[in-house]
Amino acid sequence: MMDHQFQKTTQDEYDLFFSMEGEAAESHGFLGYLRGDYGRDGREFHTTWFDGQPELKTDIFRGEFDELINYLRDASLDPVEGPDVFKFHCLQNMRRRVMDTEVRFKIVTEGYSYYFRCQPQVSDYHLYCLCFDNCFLLPEMEKLYALPRKCFSIHPETGERVLLRRGLNTMERFSSAEPPDELRRNVDRDNARWGVTPEQEAALLKRAMEKTSATVDSTRYTTGAEFWRDTVVKHGPGEAIIVCGDYLDARLRQELYPEGNQFCKELFAAMFEATAGRTDPDKLVYPYPPQEATERGERSIYFEHRDRHNECATAIGAAISNSYFKLHHYNLDIAAMTVIQQYGFPRVNAVLARVIQRADYDGRYSAANKRWAREIPLPEKAFEYVYMNEHPVLIDGVADRVRELYAELNAERYALPGQSESGEAVEGYKITRAITFDDQRGFAIAAHPTAGYVCWMFRTDRGGRDYYWGHYCENEQDAAANYVARVMEHMSGGAREEPQRVIPLAHAPEQPQHKTRDRREDR
Repeated sequence: MMDHQFQKTTQDEYDLFFSMEGEAAESHGFLGYLRGDYGRDGREFHTTWFDGQPELKTDIFRGEFDELINYLRDASLDPVEGPDVFKFHCLQNMRRRVMDTEVRFKIVTEGYSYYFRCQPQVSDYHLYCLCFDNCFLLPEMEKLYALPRKCFSIHPETGERVLLRRGLNTMERFSSAEPPDELRRNVDRDNARWGVTPEQEAALLKRAMEKTSATVDSTRYTTGAEFWRDTVVKHGPGEAIIVCGDYLDARLRQELYPEGNQFCKELFAAMFEATAGRTDPDKLVYPYPPQEATERGERSIYFEHRDRHNECATAIGAAISNSYFKLHHYNLDIAAMTVIQQYGFPRVNAVLARVIQRADYDGRYSAANKRWAREIPLPEKAFEYVYMNEHPVLIDGVADRVRELYAELNAERYALPGQSESGEAVEGYKITRAITFDDQRGFAIAAHPTAGYVCWMFRTDRGGRDYYWGHYCENEQDAAANYVARVMEHMSGGAREEPQRVIPLAHAPEQPQHKTRDRREDR
């Protein structure tokens, strides 16, 4: 019996989700791939096999692969029930959330590796399984892992500065007015900051030049939004975030003229709009102190997020240091973008607010930033270990940039998970915001003209909602905190947000109209 454990993959394995030919197929031991779809009604399961290197297909492989396909047909996953069911089981096995409708994972046995690309809702073909012989694949991956994750280099044909990334077959070009000798010195300096040796740069450049068709030339785009859209088309949303995120990270160490800075702002805005509407619990801030988290049964979430606050503070400090490009000059705009993209506005705002609150006496922080910091509510003790050693003037500058970006992008729209709503009324309470998950559960905030606020859980049933398990609150801030905590706890079990739908039918909750204090009932 083979091991059917679903495993996460990394950026380095990007190539292995697509068919290979020629030398690449030989060096990686590519046997071929299976393509599957569920038919028009979603209740069939058709497959087609495409050979890569048929001479590698042994009887051992055939038996193991047949067992794997039978496993996928098994009732525990039951793809025959349709793509939504298969997608749900993929996510459950992976214990992960994805930005879009594509799920990727692998199953590795002693002799073979199987890479799955599942597209249950966005493609004519819902499933791809690419098969590799480990005798070839594992040594090839060891060579890849010996290379740096990314580095700068100089394109041998055009003389341009390029950013190379291990695993993703792209080469990003940067227009530069630097003389050749100065450009070489600057590239070596930047690579040294990443711990990249000249030999490693040469090896990564050689691999990249073998795949020149995948070069990303950002210089041919007039706006950052165009760059984002084209990268999504070429690589998909998941890889586009990595490609464009690395682009911003690379710009961190360069002197930018106004047009270059504007290009990065447009790119960041496009990335933000594409991702902010999908709830990522890792970018939310858990709203309760440790004692209340314990009472709610959410102690592990509290400590996980407390550690993430500390990581965020360290990342902000590193971004400031890395943005230094010449004496007394820093790219604080790009520094703010890179940490927001990684940790989200709520956490970056909270970390900066805590640092500034602690130094309220320090005149090097602006009065405007001190007022802003005081207005951000922070749960007790959650930020007590958050410290930054960078100069206050630089931290104040990052806070300025974060606040500017927050206002320009109207990020307040995404301060809470889910979508804003209006019009639906339940026993005098008007629903103002709601989020629905792929397990047909969800949460909603509702306001009453005189009775205050409530955070309900609900089930979706026959196009309507059945509200129950209400937590009644006296003010909007308490209701929002309750809503965020319940969403985070629910998503910690693997639930994923579903696109918002218009709900025409409302069912009255079974709760009494009086206020209760976080009363938990059986789900």
